Amino acid sequence: MVAIRGFAGHIADISADKVVIYAPWESGLVSDDITQRFYLQMQEATAFHTNVRVYPNREEKDAAGLKLTDIATLQRIAEDPATPPAFSYRPQTCLGQGECTMAGWSTNMVLKRNFSCGSRDVRFVNGSNESSWSLLACTGRRHKSDMMRKGNRKRRNGKKDNKKEGRKRRCNKEKDREEGDEKENDEKCTWFHQEFIWNLKNWGEIRVFIIGGRIILRAFTQPSRDKEDSLYVRPLKESDFSRYSNDEEKWKDKWTELDEYCLYTYHALMKSSKQSFESAQVGLRLDVGMFEDGRFFGHEPTRWYAADLFSNQLCGRDLTVIAQQYGMAFAKWLHRDSN
Repeated sequence: MVAIRGFAGHIADISADKVVIYAPWESGLVSDDITQRFYLQMQEATAFHTNVRVYPNREEKDAAGLKLTDIATLQRIAEDPATPPAFSYRPQTCLGQGECTMAGWSTNMVLKRNFSCGSRDVRFVNGSNESSWSLLACTGRRHKSDMMRKGNRKRRNGKKDNKKEGRKRRCNKEKDREEGDEKENDEKCTWFHQEFIWNLKNWGEIRVFIIGGRIILRAFTQPSRDKEDSLYVRPLKESDFSRYSNDEEKWKDKWTELDEYCLYTYHALMKSSKQSFESAQVGLRLDVGMFEDGRFFGHEPTRWYAADLFSNQLCGRDLTVIAQQYGMAFAKWLHRDSN
């Protein structure tokens, strides 16, 4: 039907009072031209149906892909005078544009980019090396994408942009994609950098699953020593806080503090932008790091529809238990939103 009559025509034939198009784009795809065409078609469809929308909304889709707005929001929450001091720690961060707030950084740091896809878009570098800053636009040096655009202009001005060279560039682009490096050269992308937190590598990261303001599960992930770019995942245990203290009573206190931190941050994220974090009304996976002195910080707010649920490692025989809970919460939200 869609192929024959088009997307708008298909929507026009739907008799339901409300139509919700579920389009959980992955972060690595949100900058693609396909998604832009999709949203133009969505806009056209509103002419044929008075109550049609896409979920997640476009603003949230953009925020999830850009990542910078999420990082900036976590930063603002931490800096808010109303935030409890225990929840106000953030790694030193520069968002990759304008004046660099880490220009004098000479130790280890992490480079990340927006529209990223897993660990392949993360670089661990040392600030003392000049080459470590080559991807960053905030340093005052020429950004890699600027050099690409200049090179393209030279080719056009020299009338060398013929079919043969066009095919060659396309082949090179395909080769880059196969190697997983094409995103580095995407001029739409912005690289940002943060202080390197050793605990994330040497200890691990906590993934807290929240549904409707209630924590349902806490997972502990560690980089695998056997397989590159893979994680060892299991349920979080109180004894995991032995990294912070040998006192078992303090483990229990730290567990409680973790829950309090996550719920505080969860509600603060929703208050920060109803559109950018609309899906948090259903749920969220908050990825949390712990500094060496035991303070928690938000590493990344991962939307529920894009989150790896780690069902194979966390759910035993019933691999659908987490997905079912998010699905039921989503159905309830749709019902409330329709009334």
